[in-house]
Amino acid sequence: MGLSHGGELDGHELLRKYSRVPVDQIEFVAKPTLETIAGIKRGLLFLVAFWSGPAMRAFGTLTEELADLDFYKYRFVAGDIDGAEELRELQEVGDSLMTGDGKTLWIHEGTVQGTLTPIDGRWDRWELERRVSNLGVG
Repeated sequence: MGLSHGGELDGHELLRKYSRVPVDQIEFVAKPTLETIAGIKRGLLFLVAFWSGPAMRAFGTLTEELADLDFYKYRFVAGDIDGAEELRELQEVGDSLMTGDGKTLWIHEGTVQGTLTPIDGRWDRWELERRVSNLGVG
Protein backbone atom coordinates (compact mmCIF):
# COMPACT_ATOMS: atom_id res chain seq x y z
CA MET A 1 0.00 0.00 0.00
CA GLY A 2 1.26 3.53 -0.75
CA LEU A 3 2.49 5.37 2.31
CA SER A 4 3.89 8.88 2.48
CA HIS A 5 7.20 9.66 4.15
CA GLY A 6 5.38 10.20 7.46
CA GLY A 7 3.73 6.77 7.31
CA GLU A 8 0.35 8.22 6.30
CA LEU A 9 -1.67 6.74 3.45
CA ASP A 10 -0.71 8.43 0.18
CA GLY A 11 -4.08 8.63 -1.54
CA HIS A 12 -2.74 10.41 -4.60
CA GLU A 13 -0.19 7.67 -5.23
CA LEU A 14 -2.77 4.90 -4.89
CA LEU A 15 -5.19 6.70 -7.21
CA ARG A 16 -2.40 7.10 -9.76
CA LYS A 17 -1.83 3.33 -9.68
CA TYR A 18 -5.47 2.49 -10.48
CA SER A 19 -6.59 5.45 -12.61
CA ARG A 20 -7.06 5.15 -16.37
CA VAL A 21 -6.98 8.94 -16.73
CA PRO A 22 -4.29 11.42 -15.70
CA VAL A 23 -4.51 11.65 -11.91
CA ASP A 24 -4.27 15.45 -12.11
CA GLN A 25 -7.88 15.35 -13.38
CA ILE A 26 -8.95 13.85 -10.04
CA GLU A 27 -9.04 15.77 -6.79
CA PHE A 28 -8.25 13.67 -3.72
CA VAL A 29 -9.83 14.66 -0.39
CA ALA A 30 -8.69 12.74 2.69
CA LYS A 31 -11.67 13.91 4.78
CA PRO A 32 -14.67 14.63 2.54
CA THR A 33 -17.35 16.71 4.26
CA LEU A 34 -20.71 18.25 3.48
CA GLU A 35 -18.71 21.33 2.49
CA THR A 36 -16.86 19.21 -0.10
CA ILE A 37 -20.19 18.31 -1.68
CA ALA A 38 -21.48 21.87 -1.51
CA GLY A 39 -18.38 23.01 -3.39
CA ILE A 40 -19.01 20.77 -6.40
CA LYS A 41 -20.94 22.58 -9.11
CA ARG A 42 -21.13 19.66 -11.54
CA GLY A 43 -19.38 16.38 -10.91
CA LEU A 44 -19.11 13.40 -8.65
CA LEU A 45 -17.66 12.29 -5.37
CA PHE A 46 -16.29 8.74 -5.44
CA LEU A 47 -16.10 7.26 -1.95
CA VAL A 48 -12.85 5.34 -2.19
CA ALA A 49 -12.01 2.59 0.28
CA PHE A 50 -8.30 1.96 -0.17
CA TRP A 51 -8.62 -1.24 1.86
CA SER A 52 -11.25 -2.71 -0.49
CA GLY A 53 -10.14 -4.58 -3.60
CA PRO A 54 -13.59 -4.25 -5.22
CA ALA A 55 -13.64 -0.48 -4.58
CA MET A 56 -10.19 -0.03 -6.10
CA ARG A 57 -11.20 -2.07 -9.17
CA ALA A 58 -14.36 0.01 -9.40
CA PHE A 59 -12.29 3.20 -9.30
CA GLY A 60 -10.15 1.96 -12.19
CA THR A 61 -13.11 0.94 -14.32
CA LEU A 62 -14.94 4.17 -13.47
CA THR A 63 -12.03 6.28 -14.70
CA GLU A 64 -11.91 4.20 -17.87
CA GLU A 65 -15.64 4.62 -18.53
CA LEU A 66 -15.62 8.34 -17.74
CA ALA A 67 -12.65 8.95 -20.05
CA ASP A 68 -14.80 7.60 -22.89
CA LEU A 69 -17.60 10.00 -21.89
CA ASP A 70 -15.46 13.19 -21.95
CA PHE A 71 -15.93 13.66 -18.23
CA TYR A 72 -12.88 15.95 -18.02
CA LYS A 73 -15.15 19.02 -18.12
CA TYR A 74 -16.74 18.04 -14.81
CA ARG A 75 -15.24 17.82 -11.34
CA PHE A 76 -14.10 14.39 -10.18
CA VAL A 77 -13.42 14.17 -6.44
CA ALA A 78 -12.21 10.97 -4.78
CA GLY A 79 -12.86 11.06 -1.05
CA ASP A 80 -11.30 8.63 1.40
CA ILE A 81 -14.16 6.71 2.97
CA ASP A 82 -12.21 6.39 6.23
CA GLY A 83 -12.25 10.16 6.65
CA ALA A 84 -15.88 10.64 5.63
CA GLU A 85 -17.62 10.32 9.01
CA GLU A 86 -19.52 13.59 8.50
CA LEU A 87 -21.19 12.16 5.39
CA ARG A 88 -22.95 9.45 7.43
CA GLU A 89 -25.80 11.87 8.01
CA LEU A 90 -26.60 11.91 4.30
CA GLN A 91 -29.38 9.52 3.35
CA GLU A 92 -27.49 8.80 0.11
CA VAL A 93 -24.43 7.57 2.01
CA GLY A 94 -25.78 5.76 5.07
CA ASP A 95 -24.07 2.39 5.59
CA SER A 96 -21.84 2.76 2.51
CA LEU A 97 -19.04 3.90 4.77
CA MET A 98 -18.94 0.40 6.21
CA THR A 99 -19.14 -1.58 2.96
CA GLY A 100 -16.43 0.13 0.90
CA ASP A 101 -18.21 -0.77 -2.33
CA GLY A 102 -17.15 2.27 -4.35
CA LYS A 103 -20.30 4.36 -4.25
CA THR A 104 -20.45 7.56 -6.30
CA LEU A 105 -22.47 10.63 -5.38
CA TRP A 106 -23.56 12.58 -8.48
CA ILE A 107 -23.67 16.27 -7.64
CA HIS A 108 -25.23 19.28 -9.38
CA GLU A 109 -24.95 22.75 -7.88
CA GLY A 110 -23.73 21.37 -4.55
CA THR A 111 -26.65 18.97 -4.12
CA VAL A 112 -26.54 15.19 -4.40
CA GLN A 113 -28.78 14.25 -7.32
CA GLY A 114 -28.31 10.51 -6.96
CA THR A 115 -25.89 7.69 -6.35
CA LEU A 116 -24.47 4.86 -8.35
CA THR A 117 -22.70 1.78 -7.02
CA PRO A 118 -20.74 -0.73 -9.10
CA ILE A 119 -21.57 -4.39 -9.26
CA ASP A 120 -18.49 -6.60 -9.03
CA GLY A 121 -16.29 -3.61 -9.87
CA ARG A 122 -18.21 -2.83 -13.06
CA TRP A 123 -20.52 0.03 -13.93
CA ASP A 124 -23.80 0.13 -15.84
CA ARG A 125 -22.68 2.02 -18.97
CA TRP A 126 -26.17 3.28 -19.81
CA GLU A 127 -26.61 4.63 -16.29
CA LEU A 128 -23.21 6.34 -16.37
CA GLU A 129 -24.09 8.01 -19.67
CA ARG A 130 -27.38 9.20 -18.21
CA ARG A 131 -25.69 10.59 -15.08
CA VAL A 132 -23.05 12.45 -17.09
CA SER A 133 -25.72 13.83 -19.42
CA ASN A 134 -27.75 15.07 -16.44
CA LEU A 135 -24.72 16.97 -15.09
CA GLY A 136 -24.70 19.09 -18.24
CA VAL A 137 -28.32 20.14 -17.76
CA GLY A 138 -29.00 23.46 -16.15
